[in-house]
Amino acid sequence: MKTSIEPYKVLKSIMETTSPHTGEKFVKIICEELKQLFNANIVFITQAVEINPTHNVKVLYCTLETFAKEFHLDDTPCQLVFDDKIIIIDKDVSLNFKKDAKFKMESFLGLPMHNDQGECFGHLAIMSKQKQAFLQEHIDIAKVFLGRIESEILRHELEKKNQKITQELYTLSITDPLTQLFNRRYFQEKSEKVSNLVKRSICKASMIILDLDDFKKINDNYGHDEGDFVLIKIGEILLQNSRTDIDFISRIGGEEFAIISLNNSHDEIIAYINRLVCLIKDMFQQKPYSVTLSVGISHFNKSDTSWQDTYRLSDERMYLAKSSGKDKLICE
Repeated sequence: MKTSIEPYKVLKSIMETTSPHTGEKFVKIICEELKQLFNANIVFITQAVEINPTHNVKVLYCTLETFAKEFHLDDTPCQLVFDDKIIIIDKDVSLNFKKDAKFKMESFLGLPMHNDQGECFGHLAIMSKQKQAFLQEHIDIAKVFLGRIESEILRHELEKKNQKITQELYTLSITDPLTQLFNRRYFQEKSEKVSNLVKRSICKASMIILDLDDFKKINDNYGHDEGDFVLIKIGEILLQNSRTDIDFISRIGGEEFAIISLNNSHDEIIAYINRLVCLIKDMFQQKPYSVTLSVGISHFNKSDTSWQDTYRLSDERMYLAKSSGKDKLICE
């Protein structure tokens, strides 16, 4: 089947339709537009799982919702495209490629996509259930948009990599390298956010400051490696017993830890901290030293000027627990 078209009008129309979009939305609209242009049944775009050689591809978008999200190229016309060729088959696709028999396709147009190194990293495929002699005008239009697809996919991939790197750098910036808990920077950021939520009556929250008793003696008598071991193990216990999206645990000083806990009653907080303290004591029962904690607890208050008011009160109570005998918890 051949249909005369006006390439300029088609290009202008598709350009106008796709220009406001980027990323996955752009890929989707291109596929749908090309499906209409070619009077096709299936249009899809793939990206190689591996390059040189390519055996498997993931489907970035397909106009057929039930199409596989990833497939092996063997016994498909797509495999020919990854020899870096434009492949045109105008009849008997389903007969010659058994893997595609279920789709009952007659014609296939496949165009390779290239990365910055000139490698074939994916392809555009257009399939029809009718025999179709693809017009050169159609193919030229597909080539124009193939260049845009290549650029957009590579741009989107770079954007995702940059986002990942940014997230990794941010994670490093808020993580204590020894214990893998959050660090003081995160504690301050979280305290600010929680304080604002409390003032708007969105949640209730408590702040717990925990400080190891006589930690200097462990370092002096058993070495700093042993001191680090103690901190790491305490961090593990705190992390293992924290509740997702409820307890946010940070190491805010040498041997000082903080927990911001959301939406717990006074009694629940006391029970939670007492359990943590007991677990930490039990962890070091076989050691020649004991590990105890002095703990101060306060609750975020709407009337507080800032989160520092809550912190100051928790810290004062922790030091009161320490100065009045250690190994105790002081709250309101």
